Amino acid sequence: MVATRKRIHRRHFLLTFGASGQPPIAAVIIEAPSMLQARMTAVVRRLAPGVPFGDGVRLTTRMMAKIPPERISRILYGKAATHLILRFRKSRRRARE
Repeated sequence: MVATRKRIHRRHFLLTFGASGQPPIAAVIIEAPSMLQARMTAVVRRLAPGVPFGDGVRLTTRMMAKIPPERISRILYGKAATHLILRFRKSRRRARE
């Protein structure tokens, strides 16, 4: 009898860091099976120590097609983080229309 291995689908999540109601301080794209695991990965890797989590968004395949692989798991600060978040918000709005 052959044991079958359950395949875990890897999803991508955009996590933001910063106080609610304020512009984000940082953002990162994490590959993980769930949002919870993505947040835990960010904590374990100490991506933004001492800064609270902001939003978390699951990214679609279409959104990820626009992101270079070297940006995954790389934290972005300030204007670069804001630019990334705005880019995803625009593509989410287009998908809804």
